Amino acid sequence: MKDQKTIQEIANYIIDNHTISEASSKFHVSERTVQNYIKELNIKSSRFYNSNLYDKVRLSQKKMSLLKAKQGGEIGKRGPSTSEFDLEEIARVMIDERLSLSMASKFFSVPISTLYDGLKRLDDVWQIELEKLYEENKSLNQFNGIGYFR
Repeated sequence: MKDQKTIQEIANYIIDNHTISEASSKFHVSERTVQNYIKELNIKSSRFYNSNLYDKVRLSQKKMSLLKAKQGGEIGKRGPSTSEFDLEEIARVMIDERLSLSMASKFFSVPISTLYDGLKRLDDVWQIELEKLYEENKSLNQFNGIGYFR
């Protein structure tokens, strides 16, 4: 039954960070009915006119849609799989143990491409040491076609 109290309750429920779908379930009306109630809050000729309440509902809905869009946009995105500290440790072990890129990849269970891209982010001191290691492995034929720098 449509009355001022019901429409205000539905509007306040939506303002409290609920969706139209949740409001329709709670108040046992269809989503379209909830939408019509909200519209009536903004119609000046309606006896349920309340522009302040309408603005609050619309603001709440916009905020909810922005939050959900942000959450949806973050689905499937990952951060870097290895931190700078991890990469320095990997580089240190590679240099100390004289490991090629492919051997380090197997040892640390990290794909070669990920390891290669990560090691390229390290500073120049590490780059020089890794270049020396690559040249050494290349001369010893330990790298099986895969070295540090291609």
